[in-house]
Amino acid sequence: MELIPALFIHQLPDISTLGHTYLAEGWSFWLLHIAPYALDGILLVEYYNHLMDLTVITQQAMSYDLTEEEVLTMFQDKCTNWVIDYE
Repeated sequence: MELIPALFIHQLPDISTLGHTYLAEGWSFWLLHIAPYALDGILLVEYYNHLMDLTVITQQAMSYDLTEEEVLTMFQDKCTNWVIDYE
């Protein structure tokens, strides 16, 4: 289980009633830290796996050691494949 210090993010509003007021920080935190646990067993497996692919892509995009070569090859391919799978 992952523990996240409260200082890393402000209190998030209830996503079911105030989802339209989420800022990028809230959506990012939700995607990376809450969704993998909250949606496991809730979504159909194919949708959950697709969401987890997006989570991995997002984590890699936020990496400080991402090289230009990785962006032009692996990262671009992962993003393209994710969109193709979505469609």
